[in-house]
Amino acid sequence: MIRTRNTKNGKKSYQAIVRVKDYVEKVKTFSSKRDAQGWNLKSSQP
Repeated sequence: MIRTRNTKNGKKSYQAIVRVKDYVEKVKTFSSKRDAQGWNLKSSQP
């Protein structure tokens, strides 16, 4: 899941969130949506 966030200085940031059953949730913030999507795909496999 990718969540769009607005920073205090007006720029957008993207939070990649990975949830897998029986594992700890992983969250990482990126400045570009493409980077967030790439990390999300790599991290979604346990």
